[in-house]
Amino acid sequence: MLPLNKNATNILRSEISQNPSPYFSRLRSGELLKPIEYELLVETTKDARIQWWREARFGLFITYGLYSGRGKGEWEPVFDGISKEEYE
Repeated sequence: MLPLNKNATNILRSEISQNPSPYFSRLRSGELLKPIEYELLVETTKDARIQWWREARFGLFITYGLYSGRGKGEWEPVFDGISKEEYE
């Protein structure tokens, strides 16, 4: 595939940034975008997507509870040869 010239790329970038909905619809329907369309879609919508993520305040909380002390988790009885009755 031949790359688009600079003018054609700028026109496509402008089109996508003004109305990205048709491109997202095509992706949701399973249609593949041309590589240049996909790259420009990602580039032009990045700020809006990141802003949504930050406003939604998603985070990640990881806890290992009692398992973290010994580092073996629920497999401790298997690794140490402990019977089920003794473990419980």
